[in-house]
Amino acid sequence: GFEIRDAATLEKVAGFPQLPIPGQTCALSPDGETVFTGTELCHLKSGETRTLRTQQSEFLTGLAFDAEGQLLLVNPGEILRMDLASQTVQRKYLPPGGSGIRDVCATAAGTVSAIYRDRSYELLTWDGPSGRLLSRLPLAAEYTSDLAVSDDGRIAAVRTGGKFVLYDLRDQRRASTIALEGYKLYAGTLNGRGTRVLTAAPPGYGRDARNDDREPCGILWDAASGRRLRTYYFDRPRGTALSFDRVSFSPNGQVAGTAGYQRTFKTGQRQGVVVLWNTETGTILGPLREHDAGGDAAWRQAGRYLV
Repeated sequence: GFEIRDAATLEKVAGFPQLPIPGQTCALSPDGETVFTGTELCHLKSGETRTLRTQQSEFLTGLAFDAEGQLLLVNPGEILRMDLASQTVQRKYLPPGGSGIRDVCATAAGTVSAIYRDRSYELLTWDGPSGRLLSRLPLAAEYTSDLAVSDDGRIAAVRTGGKFVLYDLRDQRRASTIALEGYKLYAGTLNGRGTRVLTAAPPGYGRDARNDDREPCGILWDAASGRRLRTYYFDRPRGTALSFDRVSFSPNGQVAGTAGYQRTFKTGQRQGVVVLWNTETGTILGPLREHDAGGDAAWRQAGRYLV
């Protein structure tokens, strides 16, 4: 874990627990006190860990915490809302039929959304407290993933066919498309306000002809218009190659994170790298090379701490 002390300083949190994350993803509770790795629950202040007693973990296709701090586990045919204290299923969110659910998102507004595929792709949205299915929004026919939903539950972004498509869930319509001519976008996310999209820079894009060591890591977009706003660059160490395939926003949207791998040509060694940026200015907060594998970044306490 790292603490963001100011606009240019990162400090590793002393005593912060290090946990294996089998699926290279984790979910952090809204209060920032609990992290779930797919099998283990960890209380971040005490470092206490316990195994979630459920047979569902090995079949997970997605996981998240909802607005009330309860855990959502996605199996192909349902979403289970687990009470952490009793480790029992409180509620189920069920699709219209079939078993093609993945990529769940829960919002501060109390809704739960997920990508669903039966004969075609749809974006399903449920009312969190009741479990009632609210809407079914048809999506593009191509492979669809990387769901992100704004805090108010209105704007959703999904990756499909090498681009990102944004939808207005209130009006049930396609709102905008984010695409990079000549390249496919492989990873992206939406900020909490639904106004900015962050994507990983695809391989070969945006090299600086004046400085070959400057590596593009991420691209910031305006969600409403699909206009490219900024490209984030990182100075690559000589004799290495960089590849970024994970991106995230802090909860307040002020920090953008890009994660991936740095490979050394001479030794073949591969090391995980996370680079953090001031979203609007492009100022680097710092590269993190404390981990040995790339993965997802989770945030706590309004973006002050990074896990």
